[in-house]
Amino acid sequence: MNKDKIKNYSNKFLYLILAVLTILFGGATFYYYVEKLSYIDALYFSAATMTTVGYGDITPKTGLGRIFAMVQVTISIIIFLYSVYTLIYFIKSRNKPKLKKVYS
Repeated sequence: MNKDKIKNYSNKFLYLILAVLTILFGGATFYYYVEKLSYIDALYFSAATMTTVGYGDITPKTGLGRIFAMVQVTISIIIFLYSVYTLIYFIKSRNKPKLKKVYS
């Protein structure tokens, strides 16, 4: 695999990490202001929502908070699936099987 492809995948992974962090801290900030949670609780709830764990100890109380949680889960799942797809594609393109000559 050439250096340009590796750099391209490195950039994709960097953007995916930035997207996850943006959703995590953006969600925490949203829950802090809208749901009136402490920032630590808001961050905890945002992480639990993104990972679809949903412990149930903290739940959104407002309609806007519930709608945001649904959108956050959907976006998080899409980003996770795209990350897995990108990782698998990177591994497959890096480890192409070498064909052996078969003599008869």
